[in-house]
Amino acid sequence: MGCGAKQLARRSGSYQYVSCASTRFMLLSSQISLVAQKLPDPDRRATSDPEREAALVEARWLIEELRVSLFAQTLGTARKVSVQRISKLLAKI
Repeated sequence: MGCGAKQLARRSGSYQYVSCASTRFMLLSSQISLVAQKLPDPDRRATSDPEREAALVEARWLIEELRVSLFAQTLGTARKVSVQRISKLLAKI
């Protein structure tokens, strides 16, 4: 069952639309959970590295921006953000 605009236009009723939107939100929230799991545990910080700390703060804000871009699209984001960008940043840490 596709969730594209053409498929939605062909179908009548709101059930399919709501079902599709629900599926998309579940998939997007699982992606956010995967990114959040990659963040290091703040209670297990070995040393205080200013560059690492700055990267972690950046990752945190990117995750917040991702949430806005996924769940409040009308607000917009200050910069481009994606799961891939966050993963790349976390890989450098």
